[in-house]
Amino acid sequence: MAKIIVGGRPPKCPEDYFQNIEYISSDIEYIEDRAFAGKQMDCVIFKTPSKVKEIRSSAFEGCDSLKYIKIPASVEIIEDSAFKNCSSLQDVLFEENSKLRIIDGGIVHPEYLYGPFPSWVDCYHLAYDSYMNCIELDDISCGAFWGCGLSTINIPASVEEIGIGAFGNCPFLSHVVFEKGSNLAKILSHWALWGNWRISIGAFGYLYNPITIDATACTKLISVGEDIFSGDSYGLYNKNKPGNHMITLLLGTEIPPEIAHDHFLPKDNQCTLKVPSQSVEAYKNAKGWNEFANITSLKL
Repeated sequence: MAKIIVGGRPPKCPEDYFQNIEYISSDIEYIEDRAFAGKQMDCVIFKTPSKVKEIRSSAFEGCDSLKYIKIPASVEIIEDSAFKNCSSLQDVLFEENSKLRIIDGGIVHPEYLYGPFPSWVDCYHLAYDSYMNCIELDDISCGAFWGCGLSTINIPASVEEIGIGAFGNCPFLSHVVFEKGSNLAKILSHWALWGNWRISIGAFGYLYNPITIDATACTKLISVGEDIFSGDSYGLYNKNKPGNHMITLLLGTEIPPEIAHDHFLPKDNQCTLKVPSQSVEAYKNAKGWNEFANITSLKL
């Protein structure tokens, strides 16, 4: 099975391509909190066979010259803020047969501006494509890819839950595809009162460009947060707020999943929902789902 690549086209031999390389010894099991925070490096290479099980909080935070890292198959957990503010990071590879279970996130709404933060927060150069179908992830946690430069991402079938703000504030994200046989059951959102404001953070919130979410393979979805597409400080509770009016959602779930609240999409949106032909009328009459401007039959 092909290696998982997050980012652009990685060099075939990074040792020939980069000069300032940080080597991680093969006998290390944990990359401790802030172990390499702020260190100047172009590339991280783990000596084989690697025993690293966890990359802990803020391990590489602020490594603003870091461009390339290859995550060993032995890694099971990547904690919050692990690559926060790695503003030059372009390529993240995951070895074949990865044991990765958790890409941790953090709190991303203004009540808790001081952290923790998502694993890859503000990695704006982590762009182009993301292929994650070799990873057996259980869930993509709160804010895991908040603020990344991803344009497309393939989500593994093993993922059962997508957390609050998981792909929020990704300015270039335009295409999301769920792998065949998807086990996705929940897409989360959250709202809170902050002074006189109602703050909303959705799994795909703060995205203002046209986006297509191909969830044709998602036949087990049972619940969706009300604000998964929310986009400003007032949240979707204010029906006249600006937000993403250009969403195309292809959904394979026959029975309309439960939505936490009546409100789901911005007013006067241009959003399109495509569902199984036998379910079109059910979605047109379902709370929240009926806010899509266009609801049509999904071509399988």
